[in-house]
This record gives sequence, structure tokens and C-alpha cells, in this order.
Amino acid sequence: MNTEQTCYLFLDFDGTAFIKGRIPPENREALEAVQKLGHQLILNTGRSRGGLDFSLAEHQGVRWDGMIFGASDMTYRGRRYHDHTVPENLVLEWVRYGMAHHYWVHLEGESHNQWYAFDKHQGDFTPEEVERVLLEVREQVAKSPVTKLSLRCVDEGDMPEGGLRLIRQKTYAELFPDGRDKGVAFLEFCELYRIPKEQCVCFGDSLNDLAIFQACPNSVAMCGAPELLRRHATYCAVGACGVAEGIRQLFGPAVEHHLRHGCERSGEK
Repeated sequence: MNTEQTCYLFLDFDGTAFIKGRIPPENREALEAVQKLGHQLILNTGRSRGGLDFSLAEHQGVRWDGMIFGASDMTYRGRRYHDHTVPENLVLEWVRYGMAHHYWVHLEGESHNQWYAFDKHQGDFTPEEVERVLLEVREQVAKSPVTKLSLRCVDEGDMPEGGLRLIRQKTYAELFPDGRDKGVAFLEFCELYRIPKEQCVCFGDSLNDLAIFQACPNSVAMCGAPELLRRHATYCAVGACGVAEGIRQLFGPAVEHHLRHGCERSGEK
């Protein structure tokens, strides 16, 4: 990666740019500094577009040049591309599966998210309860097409088949449409918007970042990321604010004068 030319930073949100309920000043400051050098910031979150509320103060302070939501819904400099949603029949199958196993299910949509706490239900669902939930799900899908599902970790022996890419996290699973993942989305983003992938670097902290770490030539794993992810990283952060640390490592003295202090000196843990 030639840092004298425009570089593109693809950043996971939760646990990477966004830590413990906010974007730490150290990360925000580092991102601003690298933008001042002419580089670009691409939000690359597993969340759906409807699942990230930028009206909240803690989400503000970063001017994203582009965004990728749920490995399927992307925008770059005002141009949006979105051609991948979970078909209604698959949404209904997974909701039925969640109800049968008493797993919570999270439907993530273009404009609205819906959480179903099936794990809190006492006893089996009656046929009437099942139909009532499925009717509500159909109405939700009609209003806000589902771009991703999440649910408590699944039993591969009896889960619904076909059409979705399942990625396991520590305590839950994520389901992306059409076999997509962050790596597929990254390569598609670069092709659509004519971005040389050699000039890209990705930042992440969890297993749903593994695919982009495998596809992107440069990568920064956060401290505490799974060992599998860290093995695929070109740099592994050791401090709590891995975004700021990675930017400092990659761009060196050019960003130092923009950074007031490191995460350790600020008392962040």
C-alpha cells in the first residue's frame, strides 16, 4: 500500500471504531487525521442500514466517504447499490426455526429492525401464536426488506438449508443473503467504484471480518480479536484503541501531529 497515494480504510463498527457504547476520541481523532491527508473512510459494518442510528451523538463525529451495511447494501459518494435481500420464505423458515428452538431472532432491515425474544417464551408455541408471529414478520418484511438475520447459535443438524451464508460468532450466528460476506462485499465495492484493492486496508475484531481479511491485502486486527482473525492480519493491535494504533502504524509521522494522545494516556481500558 502506497500511503503517498489515496488509501481506503474499511472499518468494522462494533468493537473496532465503536467501543463500549461510543467512538473513543482517540479513534475519532485518528480517522479525522487520516482523512486530512486525503485518504478515505468506508464504514464496513455487519449491521443493516436500519440498525445503525446516526442520530445518536455517540455515532457522530466521523464523516464516512462510503458505507457497507450487512455485506449487501453499499453507498459511495452518494451512489447507492443494493441488490441483495433475504427472501421472505427464508425469513419465515428461520423465524419458525427460532420459535421451535426458543432462540432469539433479530431481523435486520433496510429501514427497521425487529427483535423476537423467543428464548423468553415459556413452553411450546401454540399454532395460533406461530401464525400471529409469522403474520407480523410478513408485514415487517413488506415494510423493510431483510438484509440480514441474527439469532442464537444454531444446531447445524436441523437448521433450514440453502441460500444464506452463516457466520458463527461466540454466542450467536449471523445470516447474510445470497451467500454473501464482508469479503464478497469488499471486492464488489472495489469493482463497482473502481477502487484498487492494493490501496485498501481493513480493520476488524470478530469472525465476520475474516472474509475481508482474506480478501484485502492489508488488515489490522483489534486487541482481543479471535486468534483465527489475528493470524490473517498484517498488523495486530496491542492497545484498546486499535484503529488509532493501526493508523499510526500505517501512516506514521504524517498523522502524529493530529493525535493529541494515545488511548493508554487517556485512561481508556
